[in-house]
Amino acid sequence: MVDPIGQAQLHIDPVPWFIADNVLSSDLLEEMHRNWPTSGFSSEVPHNYVCNLESPPSPFWADFKVGPCMDICQKAISKFWPWITVRYGPDVIVEPGYISLMQADPNYPGHMTHNHHYHDPEWCGTLLLYLDSDSQGIQGTTLLRSGALDLDEEIRIAALDVPTWNSMEFDEIVTADYIPNRLFAMFDSPLSYHCVKAAAPNAVGNRRIFRVHLKAPNHCVQSIYGVSLDIYQKMRWHSPTAATDPTILGWLRRDIEELRRVQWAG
Repeated sequence: MVDPIGQAQLHIDPVPWFIADNVLSSDLLEEMHRNWPTSGFSSEVPHNYVCNLESPPSPFWADFKVGPCMDICQKAISKFWPWITVRYGPDVIVEPGYISLMQADPNYPGHMTHNHHYHDPEWCGTLLLYLDSDSQGIQGTTLLRSGALDLDEEIRIAALDVPTWNSMEFDEIVTADYIPNRLFAMFDSPLSYHCVKAAAPNAVGNRRIFRVHLKAPNHCVQSIYGVSLDIYQKMRWHSPTAATDPTILGWLRRDIEELRRVQWAG
């Protein structure tokens, strides 16, 4: 039996990522649409809504979480494992930490350049399974690289406040076109910049996505950074001094050097 995730090519520029097609059977994909919730969504960014599956809205989604979802997650974890173990250690247990359903309005204006590391350094992978079968003009996810000329500049950019990134020049590495039953997965790191471009005029579809954030245990933040997750977030999230804080710059230097060391070793 073909394993689309296992056979997917793993890229490492600028961070580990892969695209896998035909991840689920057509019957299961249809079941996901038939059981798509009609309520329980809340706004995440303008015109984009999320239904948290911590408390699944139906038996179908409860079964999906412990069945197909776990299978997808385990395969993605295995592809990212060299980077995961360097950051968190060889005995770390990585699990799906936040599972949600996303959908957007056809006039979704997109999502600015961002990453997840500045607010959730225990997240080690983001998995996006595209679902719409009749969409037109709906955008997938674009992975970006900063224009830094050396490591010091890379660290400084990574430490900047998030809105600043949206006003800077980044190079587009890949856009995972929005195709049904396609999985886009990336390793989360300080360099995992990504965005979603605005839907095209007269777009059709709701950009339905099954989303998973793979997560290491919270105690890893304390062991790696020497502070609790709450303190880490306060130091990095919308902090006007983050880009000059020697502690934060030191964290990012180590994180980026670890990421690149595994890349070069491979």
